[in-house]
Amino acid sequence: MPEVYLKKVFEMSTRRINNDLHRRYALIFLHIPKNAGTSLRKIIERFYEQEDIYLIYTKAYNLPDKSDFNALTDDEKRKIKVFMGHVSFGLHNNIPQPCLYATILRDPVERIISLFSHVSNDPSLPYYRRIKAEHMGIGEFVRSGLAFEADNHQTRVLSGIHAEFGNCTTEMLETAKNNLKEYFVVVGLTEYFVDSVFLMKKALGWKTPFYHSIFKILFGWKNPFYERSNVSVDRPRKDSLSKDDLNAIINFNKFDMDLYNYAKGLFLDQINKYGLSLHGQNKEGN
Repeated sequence: MPEVYLKKVFEMSTRRINNDLHRRYALIFLHIPKNAGTSLRKIIERFYEQEDIYLIYTKAYNLPDKSDFNALTDDEKRKIKVFMGHVSFGLHNNIPQPCLYATILRDPVERIISLFSHVSNDPSLPYYRRIKAEHMGIGEFVRSGLAFEADNHQTRVLSGIHAEFGNCTTEMLETAKNNLKEYFVVVGLTEYFVDSVFLMKKALGWKTPFYHSIFKILFGWKNPFYERSNVSVDRPRKDSLSKDDLNAIINFNKFDMDLYNYAKGLFLDQINKYGLSLHGQNKEGN
């Protein structure tokens, strides 16, 4: 699909209210690790049939990876309504039908705290042994170059540009900002998770599944628009970090800081455009 045409599709779609975009476009949800993406993914799954969803993660979790996606034929891709996973911007270039992007961003300091808490407490993860063997603190982990996810990862994902650790650029930041503005029907924020879910519902025209309404009445099922999954436990608080650790996080996530503030402006504009009211910040970390 020509790039100019795709931009026109996104510009048109983001102006529509009370629509059914989820029926007319495939949704690409970019799941950025430690941004409450697992929680949002499970909510999205409630509004689509299982066969309409294609997950792109890793074989380590018994899920399809990028090579599996690349092996799909165009006819197979056309049957899919939602593509979700740990992938970067640009996936639409390999999908034949028109697409809409959505994602959820997080305050970079809080995201790094959550990331470190996760990888340093799960023995199944690749960084765990080295962190424990070298008695790494959060600042040392960030500076070590052990994980690309600790270095402006939101900018990396949303720009779709690869860079070596510590080599992210202003060009990547500006590309990420432009992509958010031009291609994303919803830009959510972890700190406003509930509001982000309702924004997505409004923008895409989701309806509460009939079976969910019935089961809620009969069995007291929980709200389909809220879910907590993959939540880190005993994570340190931001105000408990040493100055050295905080500076390490900020130095390696300066582009993410800028990007997050830009995304927050887009988020608030979307909330106003769709006539929604903020419920307040979500205080639950993950």
